[in-house]
Amino acid sequence: MASTLILFVVFSVSSTTRRQSEVGKSERAQSFENNMASLKTSNTLQKYKIEIVGSSTPRFDIELRRVIGNSHKELTNLIEVAKPLSVIIVNDSDKDIVGCSLRWEMITPQGVTQVFPQIQSTPGELMGMKPLDPEMEGRTSLISAGDVKLFAFDTNVEQLFLNLKVNSVNKQNSTFSNSFQSEDVIQAIENSKNSLFGMFSHISVSIDGIFFSDGTFVGPDSFFYFDSMRGRIAAHNELISLFSASRSSNRISEKLTNYIAQSKVRSRKSNRAETPETAYQQGYEFRIRALGEELSRRRTIHADQAIATDFLLNHDSKKVILRKVKN
Repeated sequence: MASTLILFVVFSVSSTTRRQSEVGKSERAQSFENNMASLKTSNTLQKYKIEIVGSSTPRFDIELRRVIGNSHKELTNLIEVAKPLSVIIVNDSDKDIVGCSLRWEMITPQGVTQVFPQIQSTPGELMGMKPLDPEMEGRTSLISAGDVKLFAFDTNVEQLFLNLKVNSVNKQNSTFSNSFQSEDVIQAIENSKNSLFGMFSHISVSIDGIFFSDGTFVGPDSFFYFDSMRGRIAAHNELISLFSASRSSNRISEKLTNYIAQSKVRSRKSNRAETPETAYQQGYEFRIRALGEELSRRRTIHADQAIATDFLLNHDSKKVILRKVKN
């Protein structure tokens, strides 16, 4: 993910009263905002009942209440500062979403275009995994059918709204809300917003790809997300096959040792894939490394046989076939 852009704007202010200072601050902020780029959204997947809602539209406030609830009126100033960095994905389809790829495109006043991918996924269902906790059945999707999710270019803003949602659900006391009203929190988000919108004359975001829980994929897929996921699933299935074929504890220990050793030498290249084949390989390597690290952690507290048993118990024999829909 792109790192946060930082721009320091220094003003020299001479004021004799606190009110004069506040008025001057407000005027400068308004002047700056008048010259900022606005965040534009592009909807291309409405026929699949998937929509991206920008913060400049009246609908955003309606959908935002579904994200964080209605119990944050005291945080209006903070929310208004954070909104311009955010979009909401609305899933009005009858299928859960388990993966979402966004395309952020930013153009400088000099005409230089920079493109950033933002990908989030909960691909357990695509990999044939199932929750060990029955209470989590049907609750592991990224965006459930009929639900919404907020995304932000600045991940700190995204985490902020997530915390507000958790607080609303748990009905925590005002101490939590007060911590978000501090000038430091508001100023940090303000700086991030001003940095981003101040350095680009055009900023747009669109949905580049969506994975539904049944394996269907829709979207232009300029980042080859579909092929990256194929690679990750292939790596996962290889480990399941290894455990299924190795029944004796001695053989499992040997296989685990070899698997972990090989996972550590996998490529860590993070350059954006330029072809479907490269994306597949990067997804494959990524999943191998992740599984190797997870197995190493489990080995510190569990026997190898127990590790293999847990992996197999957590795996559903039902296969999900990935299918890319042509737009």
